[in-house]
Amino acid sequence: GPIVIMYSEDVCDACEQMYPVVKDLLNVSFNKTDMIFKHVTYQGTNMTFFFINIDHTIPMLQQSRATYDKDNINGLPMFTFITLRYDEGTVRPYYTSVYGTLGPSLQTPELREAFLAGILEDSIQLYHENRVGYHP
Repeated sequence: GPIVIMYSEDVCDACEQMYPVVKDLLNVSFNKTDMIFKHVTYQGTNMTFFFINIDHTIPMLQQSRATYDKDNINGLPMFTFITLRYDEGTVRPYYTSVYGTLGPSLQTPELREAFLAGILEDSIQLYHENRVGYHP
């Protein structure tokens, strides 16, 4: 299924605001200094969640952040959603990333969770539509 990655660091006010949002959305628990991956089920779809604190992880995972920082924002927290998409005749991995507390119009944890849930639900839909045609 789809993959969700949350990148964080030790000193990050926006990260502190977003930890409970992600924990509630995906029903996961972690400490802010952890590096974890968990298989979770969201609305009946198996998916994988990674939490990467760049201050406490291996160089390869620190460097992965640059790969998914599609807009070169270099902001934290960064949330990356990886799924599958039909692109020019081929099914390929596709990702999008969003940053921080997700924008000034999302002032409550509930609005932030709903925003992330929408991206996750789109990722799940794309995954189900395209997984049969994916040949790595």
